[in-house]
Amino acid sequence: MTSTHVSSKYVFDPPTITSLPVVAGNNNDNNNEQLHFPVRRVYCVGKNYAEHVKEMGGDVRRSKPIFFTKPVDGVVFAGTGGHNNNNNSNNSTPIKYPPNTSNFHYEVELVVAIGKEIRYRDITNSSGNNTSINDAAAAAAILDCVYGYAVGIDLTRRDLQQDAKDNRGPWTLGKYFDESAPIGPISPSSSSSSLSFEEHIDDKIMSLTVNGEVKQSVQLNEMIWNVPEIIAELLKSYDLKPGDLIMTGTPSGVGPVTVGDRIIGSIDGGMVKNVDITLV
Repeated sequence: MTSTHVSSKYVFDPPTITSLPVVAGNNNDNNNEQLHFPVRRVYCVGKNYAEHVKEMGGDVRRSKPIFFTKPVDGVVFAGTGGHNNNNNSNNSTPIKYPPNTSNFHYEVELVVAIGKEIRYRDITNSSGNNTSINDAAAAAAILDCVYGYAVGIDLTRRDLQQDAKDNRGPWTLGKYFDESAPIGPISPSSSSSSLSFEEHIDDKIMSLTVNGEVKQSVQLNEMIWNVPEIIAELLKSYDLKPGDLIMTGTPSGVGPVTVGDRIIGSIDGGMVKNVDITLV
């Protein structure tokens, strides 16, 4: 990695920092200034709900999670502002229908925002063996790196993804494109512990509507791999650092959308704010 001094001259203006607003709360400054969560990387989990695996023709047996990525500049804030807790029914973010697809799908997902650096060695014992993620203390230690949660939509060019699957190729064209990751504001974890926050939302219902009709609905505890397990598996290949986002997979009910459709993702209980987009 090449580091440059802040006063360096560039051949063109560097891209702006991609960020998501943080919902106002105990984790915010007291000066009423809106906090933003700067995005470093976007990791995504595939095949993390059994019914979705079935509808996609996959094997529902528990195996290692499938990971892929989305572009950082593909993240689009698509919700009400972090300090403004009023849901404006007219506040829908326009998202461009992408080129090179005739089968464009929605996938609602719980998004995990990482706020502290964590490495694989942090969750292994002195002999190098994995910490048991089933142990409450170990799970709490892993979740200590979590800053907060949001709802996002993994927009997918399904025809290109299917072509990649058929040819045993990467999913890049199907998943990695402009405005492919609209996400609502980040809701910080509870002040007591990340674990208690996760346990609180674990029995909540995540859903997605298209033009007011419910298309996806699932209880979050139906994830095949829960949040601590996802983080532990990712750490085998990557150090996680502040600014990383993890989109944790989608339930069954995915389907095509077209220009003019309004798509809203939510988690009941009001702990996490909605993501709201309209295709243009």
